[in-house]
Amino acid sequence: MKKTIHKNIIVVLTLLLFCQGYNSDNESDLFNSVAFSASLENQGVADGILSDEWFGFYFKGIKIGYLHSTISEQSSGYSGYSTGFMKINAGGSGAQETMLEEKLLVDKQYRLMSFYYRISSGNNAISMSGERAGNNLKVILDVGGNRKETIEKISGEIFSPLSLQLRFLKEGVKAGSKFSYVIYFQPAKKVSKVLVQVDKEKEIDFNGKKEKAFPVTEEIEGMKSTLWVSADGRKLKEKSFEGFEIRAETKDEAIDMKSGINIYDMLKLASVKTDIKIKNPSKAVSAEFRFQGMSEAAEIPRRKGQNIKSVVPGAK
Repeated sequence: MKKTIHKNIIVVLTLLLFCQGYNSDNESDLFNSVAFSASLENQGVADGILSDEWFGFYFKGIKIGYLHSTISEQSSGYSGYSTGFMKINAGGSGAQETMLEEKLLVDKQYRLMSFYYRISSGNNAISMSGERAGNNLKVILDVGGNRKETIEKISGEIFSPLSLQLRFLKEGVKAGSKFSYVIYFQPAKKVSKVLVQVDKEKEIDFNGKKEKAFPVTEEIEGMKSTLWVSADGRKLKEKSFEGFEIRAETKDEAIDMKSGINIYDMLKLASVKTDIKIKNPSKAVSAEFRFQGMSEAAEIPRRKGQNIKSVVPGAK
């Protein structure tokens, strides 16, 4: 049960944000801010574009959004900039829209220099930024305006998710290779080891045609994902835990959000199976959830009808 709960923390936190503070007036503006965002030159990340890709974002085979990702080379190293958009139909209240933003900077050896992540929906936002200075990683977490700063002690080299992509783009993909590296894993707010294995190139069905790709397995904190990468380092698709998937698409295909999923179906698909039975479910008026792998109780939003009952000191 512990492993299952840990795997679902990101799903639960994302769904919590989806369900809170919807503002229908922001709907079209939010979509346009991602689909037709300012040029990369204005973002300061376009010195030398290495990749510029669009992806459809799916959950259990149903499209829920898209992602635009670029990687560029600069004099000091490399930068990655990604924006994403997710849309969940919220029944009678319209559609719930969520925006994702990520910025990563690494040096010429692909080592982490700084990062920034932000997820926002309506009036709710969570952001995390970090910058390395020597053996210290300064991390700032902002949850709904509540800001907390911590210092992580770093021994040895630390990388980022961008490091693996750069390795494939700059050095190629080698079947049979196995390696590991250390990153700052922001969902768990800690330094974690990533294990990578590249399997033999195979032919796969992709967007109605045959493509050759290398299956690449990543594992971090017990969670596994599989990427299919072309010989020149392009990511064709990626499947991660609990049914999330991204697929390479054209821009027009990616931003086509005619279809979608409603919040009730998504909650059902994301539900964790358990042997525990609810006594007299028709009379239940409250529910208690136990989270593991979260370092601070403050990371769980408090609202009317949603409070933290207790915190177990030293729990992992």
